[in-house]
Amino acid sequence: MEFLRFTAALYGHGMGIQCKIRESSETFSLWDWADELIESYSHGMKQRLLMASTLLHDPEVLVIGRTDGGA
Repeated sequence: MEFLRFTAALYGHGMGIQCKIRESSETFSLWDWADELIESYSHGMKQRLLMASTLLHDPEVLVIGRTDGGA
């Protein structure tokens, strides 16, 4: 939760974003882990957290690429 609140603050969202944070956490099945440290998350959970944080500010365009050099 702390990371999502931090990310929301970077985009200038105040405490009114709390509902959106919960919705995003539930969408990506992170709500049950909301009070855990990120370092305890699996790799897949960290990826879901990044997606949840990316979507908080309702981007018009979202580009997702591979970083492993695969085709």
